[in-house]
Amino acid sequence: MNSRLKTGALLVVLSTLWMAVWADAPLKSYKDIPSPERNARLITEAMQSRLGLTEKQYKKVYKIQLVE
Repeated sequence: MNSRLKTGALLVVLSTLWMAVWADAPLKSYKDIPSPERNARLITEAMQSRLGLTEKQYKKVYKIQLVE
């Protein structure tokens, strides 16, 4: 019976600590979530700078990234 009481008390303490840590975590607003268009543009621009894509290739890669 004593070990059950210790286990229960330990679970209460751990869950309280977990809730305290979780409550301090900042909540993300919808503005923090990147849009698919922005992600596709950023990835495509990085590919263009590294691979030297032409304008036609850029547009094709952007469309592929937007679908993904």
